[in-house]
Amino acid sequence: MPGPSDLPEPAVASSAGVPGIGPRARSVPGSLQVALDAYTSEVDRELPGVLTGLYVVGSVALGDYIPKLSDVDLVSVSDEAWTSEKLEVARRAHRHLSRRKHPVRVAYASFAQLAADPSSGEVACFENSKRLPAEDLANPFTWQILATDAIAVRGPD
Repeated sequence: MPGPSDLPEPAVASSAGVPGIGPRARSVPGSLQVALDAYTSEVDRELPGVLTGLYVVGSVALGDYIPKLSDVDLVSVSDEAWTSEKLEVARRAHRHLSRRKHPVRVAYASFAQLAADPSSGEVACFENSKRLPAEDLANPFTWQILATDAIAVRGPD
């Protein structure tokens, strides 16, 4: 009768050669980078010094981004909470992001809000230029990606 040492070694799962599975992304795809540059330029021109952090989260950061299929998730950060006036200016700059075929979702938070419970509902979120419920993007999953895998376009890693 065969014993445990006679059993075959279990197969080791590998993502090598499997599309969409692989190491975490450390850079932003070129076409998205162009849109992010236009967005940050406009926000900087209209609100100098306000946008102190911009982080790519979601499928791009996790290495699961598929061009022409995936949406894009961002977190725009300031040193202080975003006022309604500042959010309006930033929302207008979304036109640079929403030229893409698929949605771009942006959460607007201060660094203090990033350190707090994301379910507080105080973080403003938009999809293209439409307001979203905060929990659609400001949630524990997004905050975890921020802590471990986000791509810093601007601000501290």
